[in-house]
Amino acid sequence: SSKEGRTQCNILDFDPMELARQFTIIESKLFCAIQPEELLALEWTKKSDSKAVNVKAMSKLSTDLANLVADTILHL
Repeated sequence: SSKEGRTQCNILDFDPMELARQFTIIESKLFCAIQPEELLALEWTKKSDSKAVNVKAMSKLSTDLANLVADTILHL
């Protein structure tokens, strides 16, 4: 339970098929938003004033999901 007395939610509490659906919807929206300009000249690697906001968002989502999976495994 958390500090406020609420029960913490664990990713394993969710239906795997529904999780897959929701992640697919989110990833699909991000992927479809990527513009060709974002893929030119390694735009997504630039620290400041990058035009690759959607590529960066997709990369962050991928990293966050990988971290969630790793964290879940480590806390089993």
